[in-house]
Amino acid sequence: MTDYAQMPTRQQVDAVWSAVAEGRMSREDAHDWAEPLMFAEAPSQDVMVMSGIQHIHGLDMSYRSDDGRIVSHGPPGAYMRTLAEVRADLDHWRDRCREFDADPEGFRERNQERARRFVQDERSEQLPGE
Repeated sequence: MTDYAQMPTRQQVDAVWSAVAEGRMSREDAHDWAEPLMFAEAPSQDVMVMSGIQHIHGLDMSYRSDDGRIVSHGPPGAYMRTLAEVRADLDHWRDRCREFDADPEGFRERNQERARRFVQDERSEQLPGE
């Protein structure tokens, strides 16, 4: 079991993600690092650490079908995210960490509002006749 004492810091999350983005670590090795942390009995209390772990856990996702409808962890198949996208996602995560640190409560409120709008938009797209 992984507990708080064994959870990584943001700097460790950043280091693993950077290693993948720079080609110094395989996506599969990063996935293996993140997997036990994803299912920790006591996940990190830092939501941005957990967000980073979730991203790293999925860096090895690849297409298993030609039409892109079946995906799974690891090869064979083309990765869902290019290394350029992995780097961009890392930069975005770093920006979100700064945003969170500047105003944790506001960050949560903005995320909840984004989620509500997304669900509303999805529902409105599914309504017949509109």
